[in-house]
Formats: sequence, structure tokens, C-alpha cells
Amino acid sequence: ASDYEVTTHLRSVELDGKVIIDVGDVEQTRYVIEAGKVQVITEGCDVLFHRPPTMKSLPTIASEGSLERLREYINLSLEDYWLIVAFITFALANSHNPNVILVIQGVAGSGKSFLCQMLQSLLDPSDLKGQVFPSSVSDFVILCQSSKLICIDNIRDIPKKWSDIICISSTSGTLATRQLYTNDGLHVHQINVNLILNGIHPFITQTDLSERCLTIKLPVLPEEERQSPQQLLKKFNEDRPVIFKGLLELIAEVVVHLPTVELTHKERMVAFCEWLAAIELATDQPIGSLQASYSKNLKDAQLDALGENPLAMAVIALATLDTAKPFSD
Repeated sequence: ASDYEVTTHLRSVELDGKVIIDVGDVEQTRYVIEAGKVQVITEGCDVLFHRPPTMKSLPTIASEGSLERLREYINLSLEDYWLIVAFITFALANSHNPNVILVIQGVAGSGKSFLCQMLQSLLDPSDLKGQVFPSSVSDFVILCQSSKLICIDNIRDIPKKWSDIICISSTSGTLATRQLYTNDGLHVHQINVNLILNGIHPFITQTDLSERCLTIKLPVLPEEERQSPQQLLKKFNEDRPVIFKGLLELIAEVVVHLPTVELTHKERMVAFCEWLAAIELATDQPIGSLQASYSKNLKDAQLDALGENPLAMAVIALATLDTAKPFSD
């Protein structure tokens, strides 16, 4: 028999104008999304997916979807809520454009861990929960090959080397590692993964990385409003089929509008800007509103990054000095 290659995908793929998502169940269920339409199929799909041992199933969707249910679990402003919805739907549908990196910041009691668990259950349920920062490129590559989504918890700082590697991973680049059981052979890996990074303090200090991020700052919940993570997850899992159907329905409407979007704020992650513009049309929000929110989010994150550099802050202070105001004696 002659040698031949078979292309497989992890969790989702865009093909011929359709988004095909592997549910991950024993019935080989696929969700097929095209313009204005969501289908559930269990046979007749030629797309092949591979399933890491850690993969778990996405929810069986409800007959009707609702994004209002999702709003109940996200303790954010309406502006940041829609940015989170954009991140989820873009990550679900995207298989060839650069991936936006979600950065979650918040002190203890702000619900970082719960938000990460909730996002993982919607994007790529897995036995791999929050991870510590990998110790080597090889470890990072193994993680990327084991899941469509990686959550890295409790980050304090990101060295320049790792900042560059994360940038490569967000743009579907390649990373080289030694071939197994060799000292000199190289194996080149194509990396396409969604990343969620969380921590208490600002840890994105490289401008190149900050331009690829969406930074969400969680407020502290008042004690009287706090619930145990177990209670929240139980209630959320009951609502998950309805929420997930709402997300797929939104993707179907976004696909309708993508060809005609109007970019009012063009940032580095252009495909994500286009996705935001399509959500504006799909949900009857003012044109440019979500794009402006994302643009402001990027600028605020870049200022935070500069805030960790005393020299940069001194330059900013000098540049913003009111020269028209006379010096006092």
C-alpha cells in the first residue's frame, strides 16, 4: 500500500463556508454552522477529528438558545460581557485566523477560577484543568497538542522568551523541539491553540504580546453575593445546553454578516475586529461600539504594561506635563 496523509482536526474546523465542531461524544456528533443555520449531524460528515485522551464532550444543545442565561454568570459590565461573548464565539469558530489571548485579572474573591472553568466547559471540556506555566517548550507543545484551549493559572510575570512563544502560538506559528529519543533531530510543530492566562497583578509587559490580548479585570464580589464554586457550577451546567445553543446561533448570524462588515477601529488582530463588527450587526448594536470597546481595552492594557516600567512612566509623566502652567516658587 502506498503512503498517504490524512488531515485531522482538533475540536473544530472552518471548511467551505461552514464551521464544523466535534462534540466529542461516542455518537460522533457534529455541530455544523453556516449562514443563519445550526445543524446537528451524526453521520455523513467527511471531516476527520482526533481526540486526545483528556477530551470531554461539549453539551448537547437545547432546542432554543439564550445568551441572557450566560449574562447571569458573568460579573462584568455589559461592555466587557460582550467582549467575552466575542472571545468565546470567535474561539469556537476560528481555526485558521490568529487567536486572541484572553487575560483575566482579579484579586482573590473575584471569581477568576470559576470564569476559567466556565469558559473551558463551553470551548473545550477536558480533564486538563488550570495549568501552571510550562517549564519547557516541549511541555508547552504537548499541552497545545492535547487541548484546543489551555488555561494557565496564577501568573506573576512572563519572561521575554515566553512572551515570544505565546505570540507565536496565537498566530498559528511553528515551534521546533527535539525528536523523541534523539539529541540532534528536530521536529517542527504547527501550533494553533486558544490561551487563557490569569493572575492577580498585571503580568503582560511586552507590547507585542499585549496587542494580541483581550484583558478582562474582574471586580470583587460583595460577600453577600458570593456563592460556592460548586453551587455555581451545578447551576451553570444545568443552563449550559441553552447557553451553548445561544452561542452557536450567534455564530450562525455572525457568518451572515462577516462579508459586509465595516471596520471603524482596525487593530492588529484584524480578524477579531471583523468578528466584533459582525456581532454588532447580528445583535443590532451601534456600528463601531464593540470595536471601540476592544480598541480601548488594548490601549488600557498597553498603559498597564508600561506602568510596570519606571522609565516608561517617567517619560509618560514628562510628555503629559502641563507646560502652560507656570512653575511655582
